[in-house]
Amino acid sequence: MKSTARIGTHPIHPMLIAFPLSLYVLSFAADVWAGLTDKYHYIGYYLAIGAVVGAAIAAIPGVIDLLTAIPEGTQARRTAWKHGLLNIGVLLLFLISILTRGHPSSMTYLSYATAGIGVVLLAFSGWLGGTLVYDHKVGVPDVPLDDRR
Repeated sequence: MKSTARIGTHPIHPMLIAFPLSLYVLSFAADVWAGLTDKYHYIGYYLAIGAVVGAAIAAIPGVIDLLTAIPEGTQARRTAWKHGLLNIGVLLLFLISILTRGHPSSMTYLSYATAGIGVVLLAFSGWLGGTLVYDHKVGVPDVPLDDRR
């Protein structure tokens, strides 16, 4: 099932998600490390900002595909909505983590908690994204949508 937002036959959304996914995880890891060493909290802060910006950019072709390429009333469409809503939740949790720090070089318990929950939700969202591609064939050119799962 060919993607609407694509370059040639390759969907744009999967090209862009590697950056925010990596930055979210690295941000949380940097925050945990900084919490253990009490140094360099600003690293996680700036990684989180990069993740949020990257996620917002990656969401654009994802939403285009959701609304134009995946047929309504299918399991694939329901899975895509869950995937998208989880990603919005992750973005909001990391935004809260950024805003509750007060300063780039400090952390609060709320900042740690929201980033940690965000990483857990990110894992579920990534699994759903994989389900869309590998099970439903969303974004795979010249292969019909597989909606049996």
